[in-house]
Amino acid sequence: DRTQDDIYLEDYGKSTARLKRIFRHMKDLPMHVVVTALQKRVMPPNAQNLTNPQPKWVGPQLTEKLANSLMGYMDCVWYYYIDETDDGPVRTLLTQKHGAFVAKTRGQSFSKALGVTVPNPNLGRIFDLLIETEVKAK
Repeated sequence: DRTQDDIYLEDYGKSTARLKRIFRHMKDLPMHVVVTALQKRVMPPNAQNLTNPQPKWVGPQLTEKLANSLMGYMDCVWYYYIDETDDGPVRTLLTQKHGAFVAKTRGQSFSKALGVTVPNPNLGRIFDLLIETEVKAK
């Protein structure tokens, strides 16, 4: 007996289609929207045979189709991590693709002003920079 809470293989396609629709609608909202996701690491097929395997791809923890679609829908897809430095841990935002890590910032002026990484990011200051660079660019 199927219940509303049971998940079956055919439900993944429906779920992906519905989430894609939701993300597309979010893009059209008259406001900025922040979406967060855990990370997903895709390892190469031979990873178990390697001494220090490196991921093939690191991005949002979504289905592959949804993660790829999300990259197209969103103006900014960033990777947030802790960078271990000699002075201690630093919260860091990766704003451009780097190796296996997917990230992007749309808008040439904003992307350039923001930089490839942002140490100790503050969304308020980042938003102010977005507004400042958009106004200057127009």
